[in-house]
Amino acid sequence: MYTLSTFESGHSTGSVSMAALLKGETISTGKCSQTFDDLVDSVVTGGWPANLQASVSTTMRRVRDYLVEAARIDVAQPDLTSRGKDPRKVGAVIQSLARGVGSSMSLSTIREDLSQVSVDISERTVESYLDALQRAMLIEFVPAWTVHLRSRARLRTKPKHYFADPSLAAAALKASPKHLRDDLRLLGLLFENLVMRDLLVYAQHNDATISFYRDNNGLEVDAIVEQHDGAWIAIEIKLGANAVDDAAATLQRFVGKVDTDRKGEPAALVVITGNGYHYPRTDGVSVVPFGVLGP
Repeated sequence: MYTLSTFESGHSTGSVSMAALLKGETISTGKCSQTFDDLVDSVVTGGWPANLQASVSTTMRRVRDYLVEAARIDVAQPDLTSRGKDPRKVGAVIQSLARGVGSSMSLSTIREDLSQVSVDISERTVESYLDALQRAMLIEFVPAWTVHLRSRARLRTKPKHYFADPSLAAAALKASPKHLRDDLRLLGLLFENLVMRDLLVYAQHNDATISFYRDNNGLEVDAIVEQHDGAWIAIEIKLGANAVDDAAATLQRFVGKVDTDRKGEPAALVVITGNGYHYPRTDGVSVVPFGVLGP
């Protein structure tokens, strides 16, 4: 179960659909009406149905309260299979995950991160907390894509984590809209979480799964959407339009490594941006602002 996607909340036109991309259809050319400030607000407010008409400040307060209560009650309280958990340590693990959102954090990495803020916790305890956070539907793990390669590169298989809604990560980090406007790196990470939330929703609608690609040479693609019949698309997520060229080059290098004789050619290569124009590039890559993406 997810919060409302941007299309469901009415903040995306849905004029470029995942269904069309999976069919290999050429996207239209046009401009996204979503502004940078709209995007920042979407990150901190999320897709909570009860908050659609509330102000940004009210929604942020409600999300903070929900996160505290979820950590205290849904995660920290004991159940039939585990003992009670320390709410302070649960909160610290959530903050650590928020700092590393969209990455493959090992148990030792989380433990080391927590030691920097004087929280002593074992790797086994961290693992139990991650399991509880997943069962409470606060975080979700996205698996690595397993595919045949033309090259001798080795695939990395550790999953990446995201929050069920980007506002949860923003709340854990006490990130306000002003904070995010001043810290574009952090905004980029939370924007990726926002996009991944919607991709997970749209993939489910299209009977598809989401994974990511990373190999030992450092080549990484943010999302692979694959339908049950084998149709697939590859997606890079970039907040700024100035990163489109690099993202497109990454997608082209990636396809060159995939054994497409066995896997088939991708139906589409896509760069999702924060705002701006949607258009097909001459190299076959589609540029899709987040505010026009739909199921």
